[in-house]
Amino acid sequence: MRVTVVIPVYNAEKFLAKAIESCLIQPETAEVMLADDGSSDSSIQIAEEFVKKDERVKLVFHPNRANKGTGAARNLGIINATSEYVSFLDNDDFYLPGRFTKAKELFEKFPDIDGVHEAIGTYAYDSESMETHMKRMKGGKPDHSQLELTTMDIAIEPKDLFEALLLEKNGWFHVNGITLKKSVFNKTGLHDEEFIWSEDTEYFFRLCYYGKIMAGRLNEPVAMRGIYKGNRTLTPYGDEKSRYYNIPMWKKMFDFMMDKKLSRTANKYILMRHLDFYSHDFSKRKINLPRKIIKGFNFLALLLKHPSLILKIV
Repeated sequence: MRVTVVIPVYNAEKFLAKAIESCLIQPETAEVMLADDGSSDSSIQIAEEFVKKDERVKLVFHPNRANKGTGAARNLGIINATSEYVSFLDNDDFYLPGRFTKAKELFEKFPDIDGVHEAIGTYAYDSESMETHMKRMKGGKPDHSQLELTTMDIAIEPKDLFEALLLEKNGWFHVNGITLKKSVFNKTGLHDEEFIWSEDTEYFFRLCYYGKIMAGRLNEPVAMRGIYKGNRTLTPYGDEKSRYYNIPMWKKMFDFMMDKKLSRTANKYILMRHLDFYSHDFSKRKINLPRKIIKGFNFLALLLKHPSLILKIV
């Protein structure tokens, strides 16, 4: 099994070396694709040192070394990947030994699957960050039983994974814990580069809808997500910035819903999320009315624009 690990790189001088080294110790790592996203610190110098030391490490840039966001950086890495399999690692996180052991076993046993999702853990660089992280997990995802892990609590059949992930029935997964056949991107497309936030979440929905994604190790981590003061992971789920950036993601999911044949449960959930985020922003920025009233008006507007919506939810 030959894997290209894609690492989007942006001002990660404190963590990048650890991330790269954690990839290189994996026997399955054929390539570490460092996709720079316009770094202005010493990340490029660190990356170049690894390129000199190990031929598996590659460094690629956007035209004019632009900063285009995490989704665009991942896409840059995917496009340049030369292996049959692709995995991801954020530049402030790291893999654990045996990262691909279970995934390799599953790909060999089930050659028709497109990917494997597995658990990742949490590595706190300070106690305050860990406390904030745990409060966020408890508050935002009350039904998830393993707060220390980002994982699905149980193995879900690939055909049911889209809806389980959408409804957050049994947890969720993280980009560091997936291993994919590169060919799956022919089915799913790449990450949406217009999204500043939730680019991975929206891609996961498409991945689970179009691809056959199987559960690997769910009760022990294959990677660790680093948390520390100032990183995006600790941003509260319900704050204004998060809500604002989630508006386009749920608008896209609404369009997806209208174009696909999903269950009524899924349709209602997507509609609810779309109305909730959009109406919250509308009430704050456009007109000072209670959000319930704004949601009602927006629902009527959607019905006028999409008369077939009523058939999706009743």
